[in-house]
Amino acid sequence: EYTDGQKIQLSSLRGSVVVLQFTASWCSVCIQEMPHLEKDVWQRFKDDGLKLIGIDKDEPIDVVRKFQKKVGTTYPIALDPGSKHFTKFAHKNSGVTRNIVIDRDGKIAFLTRLFDKVEFQQMIDVIERLMNDKNSDLPSDVAPLVLSNTTLSLPTFTAPSDISLPAQPIAPSLE
Repeated sequence: EYTDGQKIQLSSLRGSVVVLQFTASWCSVCIQEMPHLEKDVWQRFKDDGLKLIGIDKDEPIDVVRKFQKKVGTTYPIALDPGSKHFTKFAHKNSGVTRNIVIDRDGKIAFLTRLFDKVEFQQMIDVIERLMNDKNSDLPSDVAPLVLSNTTLSLPTFTAPSDISLPAQPIAPSLE
């Protein structure tokens, strides 16, 4: 597990669109989806302020670093020891592949499960709407859920009452 001492809470990212992506090195569906997240989400929207954070389910940092290098993604990946944070969104033994799109107000705008190309495109459409219109309400067919009192401790970040996200990508340190 790496540490750099920086801490950031999801609440401090209000005003940004955030995507949390749960993954694991042994997950074949994750491996299939991650290049699409890299190309169609991260590379497309990162310069516009999108925050995409991969959250690796219950694996040590050395495995995560090798996994990210193998898959070729550059978006930040953080750790989830014991699946503590994964279980806030799904049963511990559920399949890993999930994306949670959080709007600028901290509400869950869209959820995906597994990798379905139609659903993935719907997620991109929601992200695009959220990124392009800072004052946009969600489409009427999307019911937002408020994300509150959820704590995620990612590699080195611990917060008492919010999701903690890495302040900087780990990708540059993967060499």
